[in-house]
Amino acid sequence: MSIEEYTEAHAAYSRLLNWLLASSFVLGAGSLVLVSRNMDFIWESYFRQFEKVTAEWMVSGAIFLPWLVFLFGGIFIVERRKRRDPRLSCPYCKKDISMCRALVVATRNCPSCGKRVVDEPA
Repeated sequence: MSIEEYTEAHAAYSRLLNWLLASSFVLGAGSLVLVSRNMDFIWESYFRQFEKVTAEWMVSGAIFLPWLVFLFGGIFIVERRKRRDPRLSCPYCKKDISMCRALVVATRNCPSCGKRVVDEPA
């Protein structure tokens, strides 16, 4: 594998992870804004149907549950795609080499087993 292929695979992984984090931030902020604008209606409707402690937990769940599902579900999908990309793992020991990008680019070797994973430039 060439250094360009490795760098391209790592850049794609980084873009996808950054997109996920930014969109989860927007989703979390949007749900907070939406709930805060309708807080009186939400509290009133939950307090009519449930006890105070249950209503507080349900409002917290309505705010944070969609955000947490999106964030952790997205992280699971991004990490699974990274594990399936052969350019981001060592062909010998199968360990993840994407977290040590600078070391892999500098030495061209796997940080775990020390074998060559990136070809020298021509």
